Amino acid sequence: MKRKLMFFCTSVVSILMVSLMLGFTVQAGQSSGSYIWKNANENSGTDFWKASYSYFDGLKKRSLVFSEDCNNECILQIDVTTLSGELDITIIDTSGTELYSYENIDTSQFDVELSDKGDYQIRIDGRKHEGSFSVKSKTTKS
Repeated sequence: MKRKLMFFCTSVVSILMVSLMLGFTVQAGQSSGSYIWKNANENSGTDFWKASYSYFDGLKKRSLVFSEDCNNECILQIDVTTLSGELDITIIDTSGTELYSYENIDTSQFDVELSDKGDYQIRIDGRKHEGSFSVKSKTTKS
């Protein structure tokens, strides 16, 4: 009886450990934040992030990487479609400095020039927003 209980406990602990490790692995590289969205279609890579949805409320953030030397010409192309609600986009560098902040963006497309290669955090804040956004390196083909 003791042996069965010990085997059961060991099995449960092992399953929990594997589940935790898989959970952390799946989360790596994904966007984070506290948000609600409906009918969402999201696609992302190391240097692009795009999503469309019927409703987005909250905060999502993700790191994008410029891995090639840009020679002071690192450009992010930002596309936003706003059907209703409000959407803000903030770009933050590796030291945590807020480089750019765009608030209540209407349907538009614009470029943001960054100073150098590296990781940049993109923060998307939605308030009952319906529409889409796309943030990508000008060199991205997707």
